[in-house]
Amino acid sequence: MPICIGKDASLKYTETHFHGSDEGIQEIPKAHIKIEEGDSYFTNFSKLVSDRVEYLEFDYSVDAEKDSNCKMGAKVCGKKDDKIKILERISFNGENARSVIKS
Repeated sequence: MPICIGKDASLKYTETHFHGSDEGIQEIPKAHIKIEEGDSYFTNFSKLVSDRVEYLEFDYSVDAEKDSNCKMGAKVCGKKDDKIKILERISFNGENARSVIKS
């Protein structure tokens, strides 16, 4: 079930993780967001580490309706044999829907 942002609303979501030298850390953030007509959705994911990421699978998908605006960003630092997978998808389902993705 998607996270739905109602008509003419906005949501700003920032997710920041801090990790030290622990091993075996796995993170799998996943979301499906529906931006309705005239809505805005802004998200930023940051993984700040002093040692290893180990395993990260970031998977966000967005359905953007008419006149909606979406900005997504992800910033991750990997080392050695860390496994990092970033999937960001936007479906433009309406006229004048727009987006910027920075990863």
